[in-house]
Amino acid sequence: MLRNLNKKAVLFFIFAWFNFSIMEVTAKYLSFKYPITEVIWIRFFSQTIVLFLIFFPFIKTKLVTHSLYLHISRGVCLFFAALFFFIGFTKTDLANATAIYKTSPIFLTLGSIFFLKETNFLVIKFLTVFLALIGALIIINPSSSSFSIYSFFPLFAAISLAIFGLITRYFGERENPFTSIIYTALTGTILSSFLFPFFDWKPFVMQDIPFFVVIGTVSTLGHFLLIKAFQIEEASNLASFSTVVIFFNTLWGILLFSEYPSINFYIGSILIILSFIILFRNISNFKTLH
Repeated sequence: MLRNLNKKAVLFFIFAWFNFSIMEVTAKYLSFKYPITEVIWIRFFSQTIVLFLIFFPFIKTKLVTHSLYLHISRGVCLFFAALFFFIGFTKTDLANATAIYKTSPIFLTLGSIFFLKETNFLVIKFLTVFLALIGALIIINPSSSSFSIYSFFPLFAAISLAIFGLITRYFGERENPFTSIIYTALTGTILSSFLFPFFDWKPFVMQDIPFFVVIGTVSTLGHFLLIKAFQIEEASNLASFSTVVIFFNTLWGILLFSEYPSINFYIGSILIILSFIILFRNISNFKTLH
């Protein structure tokens, strides 16, 4: 199966997730200096600025849409995914939070059975959901003395991202993907701005501006690379490669924050990655035969 994949698409896809890992580790660093709600606002606002600079000559064209409700609903889901995930990885280890967050496609699979009536591969789908949930619970480890309720936040983030995917599947991709990125960034900026009155906000330090630019740049580049990858290869064929972000964020956690994963992390991550491989290999083989 791997021989039949477009190598350029795989590279685009892996590099996209590398960019997302840079965004996440930068956000975790900033969370030591700013409230997490402020970091979330920075994440969406900086991406909005980068997008407007890129598309400035024809931004009005990119903002034209016949599916505003679709973009807003997806933007709301992405905002809550970022909110829960950012809270999760700032209160727990980055590697643990990332591995749990990667259960999102499995929740999407579960949702597609009940809400979209996608009943093919039922046994395989329920098996992969079971494996992924067991893996996530092993990492969360509620019986541990060091257990934190924040360990569940990446799971909430995964569910939010799965709802984002369900909405996209239900309505379909009707418009230019760059239009969708702009609206989701705008929606996230507006929603995170509503948090201003409810939390203490710290003034920005000039030395941190480059980190804001990094977040906006790599998050935008990551989305662009995903779009390029999906233009030349089917998403289901690439999905398993997204688990590479677990490796990236584990490495950043060790090198930058001295966060050494426990044995539970490795066992849980193996189960989550295995669920990916089983699910998407069966889907790819089915498409090949038909």
